[in-house]
Amino acid sequence: MKKILLASALLTLGVTLAQTDQTDRLTIEKGTWNATGSLSLSFGSNDSESASLSGSGDFNSFSFSPSFGYALNNNFVVGLGLGYGTSSGESNNVDNDGLINEFESEGSGYSIFPYARKFFGVSKNFAFFVQGEARYTNGSNEVTRILDETTTFNSDSDSESWFFGIRPGLTYFVSKSFALEANLGALGYSTSNSEENSDGGTSENDSRRFDFELNPANVFFGLSYYF
Repeated sequence: MKKILLASALLTLGVTLAQTDQTDRLTIEKGTWNATGSLSLSFGSNDSESASLSGSGDFNSFSFSPSFGYALNNNFVVGLGLGYGTSSGESNNVDNDGLINEFESEGSGYSIFPYARKFFGVSKNFAFFVQGEARYTNGSNEVTRILDETTTFNSDSDSESWFFGIRPGLTYFVSKSFALEANLGALGYSTSNSEENSDGGTSENDSRRFDFELNPANVFFGLSYYF
């Protein structure tokens, strides 16, 4: 249902675009620079209980992604984006025999993505855009399982992935230079490789997938400055 509503909204946007006079539409002029940043911070806790197990945990994560672009022509911007994120968590559970398992995890990762973005002005302050990009992501994660003061099990994993595709989005100027922007999903091809090392040995996984997603639950917002 959400995807149908989003598709209807984009169709309405297209009709509005066709009916708006060209002189009343937003134009990103040739030679314009822009800097965009998005920030995400989350933390929380959870409790669970079943017939055989009860447990609780805490987690937090942080990510930051700046990007910089330049308009080669009116409404056509090329740029480069970077991303960095960290996460950590702690949890414990107790089974019916009183055995306690504690888990601690820490992870981090970075990404880099050159992109090209085409804007389609809808009104003087509002535009729809389509962004083509190639994104490389590298991450690592460490997990420690603690049984008692002298017994622990450790595992660590490394992963890298590539994404090639397009992302639709919206831009709304709240002033002459500042704009709110949102990415609305993705259409593209991705590959990933991960390797995990643990006390039980080493395992490796490769995957390839083609995705088409327009999901309101995965909308990402950012603040952009044009100069």
